[in-house]
Amino acid sequence: MTYYFDVERCHACPQAQGCYKDGAKSKTYNVTIKSGLHKKQTEFQETESFKELARTRYKIEAKNSELKHRHGYDVASSSGLVGMQLQGTTTIFVTNLKESSHWGELKDLLFRPFSHIKNKKRIRR
Repeated sequence: MTYYFDVERCHACPQAQGCYKDGAKSKTYNVTIKSGLHKKQTEFQETESFKELARTRYKIEAKNSELKHRHGYDVASSSGLVGMQLQGTTTIFVTNLKESSHWGELKDLLFRPFSHIKNKKRIRR
């Protein structure tokens, strides 16, 4: 709720030093009226469980950012629910695979069978 005051009253007010600024054409005072739901949320934000959740949130946000920016999870590559589920599954699988400590070994196993292709010339029969 916003209250509007006449600036002429501010000249005579004893608290004008911290409130009124010279040259101001109008003066307002805002009062926030919170509902019961807002009060409950404010109380919840003061609890230890909320503070613990807030401390771990950055990890989740970092993972979401990696999925979106590094792996193209921000735009669907195919249409339909099945295609989106497949994209999500493979994107998360690859991200988890990269996190594993054996990524270097797995990469060698996956791509070693194809390493000879670029080195040998194609044989025509």
